[in-house]
Amino acid sequence: MKQILILLALFTTFGAVRAELLSVTLRADGLTCSMCSLSVHKALARLDFVAEVQPNIADTTFTVKFRPGQPVSLDRVAAAVRDAGFSVGQLRLTFQFDHQQVRDDLHLASGGLVLHFVSTGPRILDGPVELRLVDRGFVPDAEQKRWESAIRHACYRSGTVGECCPAGAPGQRVYHVTL
Repeated sequence: MKQILILLALFTTFGAVRAELLSVTLRADGLTCSMCSLSVHKALARLDFVAEVQPNIADTTFTVKFRPGQPVSLDRVAAAVRDAGFSVGQLRLTFQFDHQQVRDDLHLASGGLVLHFVSTGPRILDGPVELRLVDRGFVPDAEQKRWESAIRHACYRSGTVGECCPAGAPGQRVYHVTL
């Protein structure tokens, strides 16, 4: 009986995840010319899970679309930008949601990514929705420090699933997102 109650609690906590990562849009900081933009474009296009990179030189952003069925590593996306000599100033994830309920501190596992929702309040997400990643390495340092003081969970500082996270395996990467 105890096992049934645990399974029921897990199902009602997580339910069926109805979210698919479609693309990310990142702003690269430090770009000064079209050659800089080309360097970031090439670095992103070399990632094995990337299908297409669309640069916007005017606002130094890149929209990255992924190969279907391939696991995506947001850390490798950021590393590609850093390896090209620049930094990620902002990263937005576009997910396709199908009537997904979210709230503060909800953990959602989708496509190999574990998302921890912060500062969202209770909402239902439907259709394409843009989430903003607020972890270290994906926002400027000053903003990251503000988030660190607001988010008291150990998983924010470590970047990995911890005791506070009901989704994912211990030590797995967790990404903190907001609307």
